[in-house]
Amino acid sequence: MELKSGADVRITKKVRNEMESRAHYVNVIRKKAKRDREAAMTEEERKIALWNELYNTAASMQERVKDILFLANECKRNDIAIPEEEYRYGYEHGFFASGITHHVGFTSDCGRITIRNGGFCGSVDFYINDEDIWALYGEGSDKGNRADVRALDLEKFISEFPVFEAAFYTWLNSLEEE
Repeated sequence: MELKSGADVRITKKVRNEMESRAHYVNVIRKKAKRDREAAMTEEERKIALWNELYNTAASMQERVKDILFLANECKRNDIAIPEEEYRYGYEHGFFASGITHHVGFTSDCGRITIRNGGFCGSVDFYINDEDIWALYGEGSDKGNRADVRALDLEKFISEFPVFEAAFYTWLNSLEEE
């Protein structure tokens, strides 16, 4: 059996220390990766929870949507023109949705409330009526393909619909004065 010199032993200790250090750092790296995966999963879960909360809030407004759509269609049946770009009732975007303004408004047939997107806002349009909340994308979104409802559209609907609704009722009240 051959004995190693002191230098050989030191190299062996050095290599062993590096290996132990390497193993330590591999463990650190793996723990960090696990924390990052857990944080990402938690972030994804937070996004899902937020989306569910927004969707449920919008869904809770569907009875109000039903009422306003009924009144808009009653205006149409009685040949009362809903102002297309009338801003003086407290809603600065007009009562009909536009792919230019990207705000809450009626569809042209007053069958739905929508946010017409397009251009820089994306090609997915948001729709809500008394039965469903959905999104469509594609050419002439009314005939497009279904898409996932985006959280940003739900947020916009939730924040803008009450203002739109109040302005529409203000306009309806103005009909009594004419």
